[in-house]
This record gives sequence, C-alpha cells and structure tokens, in this order.
Amino acid sequence: ALLGSSLSEYQEQLIGQHLKQVILFFDGDQAGRDCTKEALTRLSRKVFVRAIDLADDEQPDSLEIEKIKERLFAL
Repeated sequence: ALLGSSLSEYQEQLIGQHLKQVILFFDGDQAGRDCTKEALTRLSRKVFVRAIDLADDEQPDSLEIEKIKERLFAL
C-alpha cells in the first residue's frame, strides 16, 4: 500500500529490489487514475506491472472479495 496517492522514490526502490511483478489496484477516481499512470511509468522500468481499472469512484476496499478475485483472475 502506498498510503496516499503517490509513489515515493523509496517505495519505488524497494519494489524494484524485492519484487518481479506488481499489480496496481488503485481507486477509480482521478487521483487513483493519475497514481496508476505514474506508477506504471516508473515501475515498468524495473518490474513487470499490470493495472486493474475501476469504475468512477469505485474503491478496492469497498469491493466484495469475489469481485476482487474476478478482477485479479481476469488479468
């Protein structure tokens, strides 16, 4: 979790050092879309990245577990 709507340089460094794949799953508002775009750009230089798009104002923490599984397995 980023704990906000931006990826810090330190978080980017940690992800690049310790992971090979990342799935981005941010809110479906403008801040979430902006963060997804930025994180995709920055992280794709270091790891394999996929993103899950949500509908306007949809939030991952408000989805039922089955909906989350559907989104993840659809990748």
